[in-house]
Amino acid sequence: MEPFDTLCQKLSANIPRLLNYGEGRAVQKKEGVAYVNDQNIPCSVNDGYDCVLFFDKTASNPDGTGFGKKSAKRAINTYLIAINSKQDYHDIIRAILNSIKDFTYSGSSFESINIADQFFGLSQGNHETYFYTLEFTVTENINPVVCIGC
Repeated sequence: MEPFDTLCQKLSANIPRLLNYGEGRAVQKKEGVAYVNDQNIPCSVNDGYDCVLFFDKTASNPDGTGFGKKSAKRAINTYLIAINSKQDYHDIIRAILNSIKDFTYSGSSFESINIADQFFGLSQGNHETYFYTLEFTVTENINPVVCIGC
């Protein structure tokens, strides 16, 4: 099982009514930057869930040398989890990250107004829920695509 499959499974098992958008990517809009998942669905706050989150890859560093299939290729990737929740699930999520091999928790931010604005596009309004981020690194295998006829 891939590390992110394990993480998502544990998050779903420990956080009721979770909406996990998966990996988000920033897109430029007239109003500013927004995040969407791989199906171009906006990563937005949703009152129908107790917790809404998505992952943002902030850095990637290759680990290992050599080229070709026989060389083990891995990358140490840094991610941020952007979270909006009705309850504070920070300690649960941090414990889950620390329990999975290849994941290393790096730190958290609780700058709610900045996080609501930067990741969820809520620069104004009533912030009655929690907005926070957790940063972590994960070592992932790079599985090269075999190019036939190249």
